[in-house]
Amino acid sequence: MVGTALTGSHAVGDGDRWSDIDLVLAVRGDIAAVLDPWTARLYDEFGALHHWDLSTGTGIIRVFLSAPPATQPAR
Repeated sequence: MVGTALTGSHAVGDGDRWSDIDLVLAVRGDIAAVLDPWTARLYDEFGALHHWDLSTGTGIIRVFLSAPPATQPAR
């Protein structure tokens, strides 16, 4: 991983209950070596319910659906 960014309304302190969290990981080299552990972590620790991938030619945008905070597992 060569860079990360947290973007969107939550990143600037302007989020509300309908806002999402946008996390960008910049990867050089083997994308799976970074994507696979992060995917597992989002399911295991943050209650992800489903994900899908959007191809960008040389990259991937992986989008996660998670449960509302009140129904997420305790950490």
